[in-house]
Amino acid sequence: MTALLLGYDFVTAVSKRLYKVRRGNEHFLLKTYEAQPPEAIARASKLQGPWVAELRDIGLFDTRHAVVSEWVEGIELSGLLGQGALPQPVALHIAFEVARALTAAHELDDGAMVHGALDPSHVLLRQDGAVKVCNFGGGVRRDGLLRAHRGFVAPEVLAGGEADVLSDVYACGALVYLLLTGKTPAEAALSNRGVVPPPSRLQPGLDDSLDATLLELIASDPAERAISVRGLTGAIDTYTEDMELELGPEPLAELMASMARARAA
Repeated sequence: MTALLLGYDFVTAVSKRLYKVRRGNEHFLLKTYEAQPPEAIARASKLQGPWVAELRDIGLFDTRHAVVSEWVEGIELSGLLGQGALPQPVALHIAFEVARALTAAHELDDGAMVHGALDPSHVLLRQDGAVKVCNFGGGVRRDGLLRAHRGFVAPEVLAGGEADVLSDVYACGALVYLLLTGKTPAEAALSNRGVVPPPSRLQPGLDDSLDATLLELIASDPAERAISVRGLTGAIDTYTEDMELELGPEPLAELMASMARARAA
């Protein structure tokens, strides 16, 4: 029998089937489902770390199936994009944290957990500059379609294949490509005879030492794609050391605060 979710009080609606709730002095995000949530979501409770929006509870809220996860006070990554490439310290900080989240999911002791629908809407940016990936296990709708923007879906999945670790690798690479260049790989290929150009070609201030790593992550053929995103964190470490860049949450927090001030003005 499904457990009842007790002690949660409604605060406000966030969007369709998403609600901010409170238990005691702590806020949470509650997502409701028409039927039993996908089985993969329950495994997401094993994912812990500062780069993941952790799942806290699963059961019935009133009469509806629901999942309760960590409340992240901030914005979706999609709300930060649209004005071109992000400043390198911001882009690389986000990329590093997303790669850490996927690495943790893919290397669970009892087998890899696939996100399935990684895109900017599933990366949450906290006001203090923390980065948290959300919706692990919830990326596939009941009709089999992915809850992801097409620009981040691997070619083999677009062709009808199932999402797996390698398609997550592609999604991560596409996301980082966008952060550094302002374009998804598909958008960049449109103006380059169908071939994805090295990211440094689109951004003169970007050193070419990340090119090979990113192009391997977004290889169209899964057989030629990197088998994990672990190498991305190492490449970013080397790049930032060589370029004498300091990574951390502060530049992202400052950028978000600046955007908030501009909106309020």
